[in-house]
Amino acid sequence: GVGRDGNALHWKSSAGIGSWSFFGIWVCTEKSPCNLSTMDSVVYYVRGTGVISIIFETLGSSNVEGKTLAYDTLKTNEEWKRVSIKPSSFKPRDDLYGNLGWDVISKAVTTISIAAYDDTEVWIDDITLYGVKPSDFITK
Repeated sequence: GVGRDGNALHWKSSAGIGSWSFFGIWVCTEKSPCNLSTMDSVVYYVRGTGVISIIFETLGSSNVEGKTLAYDTLKTNEEWKRVSIKPSSFKPRDDLYGNLGWDVISKAVTTISIAAYDDTEVWIDDITLYGVKPSDFITK
C-alpha cells in the first residue's frame, strides 16, 4: 500500500486488448441475496494505470443473473486518488453482456468485483459502502 498505512490489493493484468481479469468476493448467497438499494455511494482509494470497473453482480441459478458496473480510468502510479461512485454513476441498463443496471441488481447483490481491462496495473484500498448497514448482509 505504498503511500498508505496497511495493505492494499495490487494486481497487474497483462490481458490483451478486449480482455480482462477480475477479483471478486461473494457478499451474500444466491438464495438470500443482499438488498443494497439504499447504498448512497461506494468510496475507495486507488492508484495505477489503465481501466478498471467496480461491478455489483447477481449470480446463481435462483436469480436473474446480471451485473451493473462503473468504469474508472487510472492515470498515475504515484498518487492515490479518492473515488466516490453514486448509483447514478453505474452504466444504465443496456442488456449487453448481462448489464441490467443499478435498479435491478441493487435489490439482489451476491458478488462485488473489480475488473482490470487490457494492460492495467492497479492498487485499491479502503473500499467502503455508504448507506448500507451490516444487517443488509445477513442471510434471511
